[in-house]
Amino acid sequence: MRVRFKTFQSQFGLRERVLQKVAEFAQQVGRERLISISHSEERDNAIITLWYWEEDIATPTRSLHDTTPLTSKHRPFPPPLLASA
Repeated sequence: MRVRFKTFQSQFGLRERVLQKVAEFAQQVGRERLISISHSEERDNAIITLWYWEEDIATPTRSLHDTTPLTSKHRPFPPPLLASA
C-alpha cells in the first residue's frame, strides 16, 4: 500500500460545490482507506487535500486482475525484525 492524495481548489463563492466534491470522493475512497482531510486558506482561495491509502496496482507476484487478498508473501516490504532472546 502507498499513501496517495487528491487536492481540490476553491474560490470563496464556489466553496459549497467543492466541499461536496470532496465529500463524494471521500465516500468513494471509504472509511478504512481514508487517512485525513486537510485544508489551507489564503484570502478567498482554499486548497483541500484528501489523503488516503491505495493498494499497489501490480507487484511481480500479482496481476492487475488478481482480486485475492494480500498475504504476507505479497507485501512489498520485509517482515518485521524479531527480537532475539
